[in-house]
Amino acid sequence: MDGVNGYVEVPNSPSINVGTGSFSTSMWLRYEGNGSLDSWAVEGILIDKREANNPGYCFYLKPKTLGLQLYANLQATAIIEDGKWHHIVVTVERDSTTEVKLYMDGTVIQTFPSTVFATNLNNNATFKVGHSSTPAGHGFLKASVDDVRLYKRALTEAEIRQLYGVSGAACTEWNLAKDFRMSPNQENPNRDSCGNKDVWHFLQSGDFKHDPQTYTLMPNFSTSSRYDGTAGIHNWTGTEIPDVTVYKTEKDFIYPNATTLADYVYMHPGWNHLTIVGWRSPINGNVKVSGEIASQYTKGGGGCGSLTGDGIKWYIDKGATTLVSGAFPNQGSQDFQEGTIGSSLTSIPVKQGEFIYFIIDRNDNAFCDATKLDVTISQVGAAETAVCPAVATIRSVADGNWSDPNTWDLGRVPNENDVVQIEPDTTVVAGFSEVAGLCNFGTLTGENSDLRVNAADFIYNTGTIKAADAKDSECRAKNNPTLYKHPSQLSAGNSVFLWTDNFVNEGEIAGGRGGDDSTWTCLSDSDAGKWSYPVISTDGMIRLHKSGKGTWGLQWGETQYGFPSVGGDGGKVEIRPVTFTNKGTIKGGKGGYGDSSSGSPGSDWGDGVHGVSIGGKGGEVIITPADLEQSGNQGILQGGCGGDADIPGCWATTDIFCNDTTDSKALANPSRPGNGGNVTFNATDMSGVIRGCRGSISYWDPTTLKATATTRFEGSEFTDVKAG
Repeated sequence: MDGVNGYVEVPNSPSINVGTGSFSTSMWLRYEGNGSLDSWAVEGILIDKREANNPGYCFYLKPKTLGLQLYANLQATAIIEDGKWHHIVVTVERDSTTEVKLYMDGTVIQTFPSTVFATNLNNNATFKVGHSSTPAGHGFLKASVDDVRLYKRALTEAEIRQLYGVSGAACTEWNLAKDFRMSPNQENPNRDSCGNKDVWHFLQSGDFKHDPQTYTLMPNFSTSSRYDGTAGIHNWTGTEIPDVTVYKTEKDFIYPNATTLADYVYMHPGWNHLTIVGWRSPINGNVKVSGEIASQYTKGGGGCGSLTGDGIKWYIDKGATTLVSGAFPNQGSQDFQEGTIGSSLTSIPVKQGEFIYFIIDRNDNAFCDATKLDVTISQVGAAETAVCPAVATIRSVADGNWSDPNTWDLGRVPNENDVVQIEPDTTVVAGFSEVAGLCNFGTLTGENSDLRVNAADFIYNTGTIKAADAKDSECRAKNNPTLYKHPSQLSAGNSVFLWTDNFVNEGEIAGGRGGDDSTWTCLSDSDAGKWSYPVISTDGMIRLHKSGKGTWGLQWGETQYGFPSVGGDGGKVEIRPVTFTNKGTIKGGKGGYGDSSSGSPGSDWGDGVHGVSIGGKGGEVIITPADLEQSGNQGILQGGCGGDADIPGCWATTDIFCNDTTDSKALANPSRPGNGGNVTFNATDMSGVIRGCRGSISYWDPTTLKATATTRFEGSEFTDVKAG
């Protein structure tokens, strides 16, 4: 920026209007003190989006210190004019006791109290860098500026350190009371002290079963206690009594009138619901859980203090499995270890995204069941914390389609300049996507087409990336050709294609499964849903016989032609990076199942099939790093398993298609399992596993399996051969 007439201007759009929400700005700045900045309107404008007589936001230098205007001026004291590059961030958290923070080089240099107006900051002005948006012609900046960013949320300290290039220490201990952040007011789920998103959840159950599928976030929020109306209380409540109560403080939960135990959370079970605090692990490793659970009330003083009641039950679950449980009467308490069997809380293995639940049950009734929860979770030994190589510019907030703005925190679809982060426990469905970088901690999957991602800088995966499976196939009924689909060799699994400079996988990547082809399960096009059974004809095709009525409902009916039963091929995984590191599993899709085996036994005429069953081919894995020296496999690369094949046999010797001279046709015909998919890979580090996988063989016969001297059964460790 030359200080004369140079600036950058971005047209007005919803993406740069922050409304009443939290937001952050970030940039690199080199300023040498070019003259005296007597007024911010002369040379010091960094970012400006204001218009006359309307609120907006402006970030500036005045004269050599940082300032911010949000319809009111906030001025820092730190001087920045040494001619060196500095990383500058301002975060604005609405409804926070410390709402505005200024950072320089990863460290907070000044904070401002919540006197900033909660005004809607939307306007029609353009977004300018290096020039005032009003009045025109003033405020040209003379400085060097780089990597200007606007976030429609408050960045965490961990994210700011990461932007600056310092990762900082990861959390090794989590205490619910001290971790809790009041900003924004209604943040449920809540972050931990390191800024990891969605760690603490305040939940209720759909019933009294310990089924995480029925757990939902408490839907209602208030800022007064339902107990005594005390101001400053933060209540998350369920559909009836269940709640979690929080006193408004930056550090601890403090229940009103409590003089001790400031590190407790207060919970109350419902008549028909469990009250639950969930901790979602931000690490892969082991953790120890310690703490105490106690009645809120002490004896005496009237009310619940004079009652004994029936007390409460409590549980600590990992997922749907109870680790520890206990119970005590009103006015009682228990250390977690009192309910512990052995050392079940001293070293609990967890993966990123897994939950540990702290559950309060009303016992027989919910009278006087307000309960204090004090819990600390500590990391045991080393852990690997999944951290995106770059700060995400857009994150998933719900299950949904990549092209749906509601899937993302910014309310828009990611573009080629974004670093995209898919959060744990969210599933995003995509087709072709082009981005700057991708961090997948959740699930990225295709739907009805191949899954393709072109990430200019990097792809980092600790979750699951998987192409969609093919649909299974059935035969086509003669008189209703749209009723059933066949053959499945036209139904291959979808593939995964990934292009990037730097690729790291610590999770699982897989091609889609090929479609199964179960010809013998074809239904008749006649009424009452009668079955049809395939029988090989003299011309090598499978005939489908429509059943009539008789013993077991099986008689010869109208005949039509079908196809040999062939499973669809598995989808492949193709990765074309510059550098490649795999510590997880990458595998091709499994081939589909081929099955033209016999129909139901016990008919008055017997039923046998000598049709052709062919398993689909397993999907390939193709990895071609450009830099072999900086690439390696320390995990598993597996070609897709070939599809299984069911070799048809005979149900009864009376069947004209199954007698002493023809039953060996089951082995003479070309039925076979699918071949495993190839693995193509080369790098300097080949310390991991590369695996092939042929499909399995199944043979069904009521007596014996007949084979000749030339009969071969081929497979891998997954082979399953059954006879008799």
